[in-house]
Amino acid sequence: MALENGLTPRNDSQENIGAIFNFDQLDEDFIHVNQMMKFFKFGFGKATDEASELIRLGDMSRNEAIKVVERIDGQCHDLYIENFCKYLEISVEDFWEIANNYRNLDLWEKVDSKWQKNFSVGLSK
Repeated sequence: MALENGLTPRNDSQENIGAIFNFDQLDEDFIHVNQMMKFFKFGFGKATDEASELIRLGDMSRNEAIKVVERIDGQCHDLYIENFCKYLEISVEDFWEIANNYRNLDLWEKVDSKWQKNFSVGLSK
């Protein structure tokens, strides 16, 4: 109904926004940076939130959700980060220095100067 009455969803890929749906937070782009930071700190982002709801509604299987979440959760296109940095009047380098200080070291490790997650969705201890 919303689409029929003029709603214009985001024209962006799931990988660029780290989300399954393209119709959330249409008036604000910084949500993608926020959800990426949530992913760094807690190990889940917008895609996990959305996939969990789809599982509860019976619209997605757990196995489908795991595949989608592993592929896109925590993703944020550089353009959104650059725009966020312009808004804050900081450099992208400063942003990453600050952002990486908030990574949960129980979930992330630095290997050869690159951050790698050391967890997988769907695996329990």
